[in-house]
Order: sequence, then C-alpha cells, then structure tokens
Amino acid sequence: QDVVNVDYGFSSNALEIDNARQKKNTDYARVQGARYLEVGGNYNGNGYWWLRSPFMRQYDYARGVSDLGYSEDFYYVTYHSYGVVPALQIKL
Repeated sequence: QDVVNVDYGFSSNALEIDNARQKKNTDYARVQGARYLEVGGNYNGNGYWWLRSPFMRQYDYARGVSDLGYSEDFYYVTYHSYGVVPALQIKL
C-alpha cells in the first residue's frame, strides 16, 4: 500500500511507470549484491527493489518494484540481486 500512496508522492496506479518509485542502485548496493539493474536507455542504473509485502498466493514470493517503477511485480524471495529501500524518512 505504501508505494501506491499519493500522500507519499507515488502514483496510485501500481501498473504505471512512476519516477518516484524508480531507484538507482548505489555502488554500495551493487557490491552487496543488488546487481539487477537497467543498462542504457532512459532508465540506466535503475534497479529492482523489495517491498515488505508478501505475495498473497505463494509463501515464497514477495512484492517488489521494477526498474521502471511498476509495483505490481512479485519475485521469488531467494533472489539476491534486488535492492532494499528504507521505509522511513527523517526530517530534521
């Protein structure tokens, strides 16, 4: 629900390309194993990242966000090449 919440700056449409959901893999993330990323084109460097939501029909799958910002995707939980994005923001 978080990544389709307009109050957080995301599109309410999970099937829509959303710039706010697109994340670049950092060098640190790549060294740690987040190696799945788009190479070339308009989305160069964007990676896939995990959500905390499980997929309702299969216990060994979890939701994620694609390199284009789609949030309807789900992946096998043993994939090691996806990144993690903090679920909080601190304003000082």
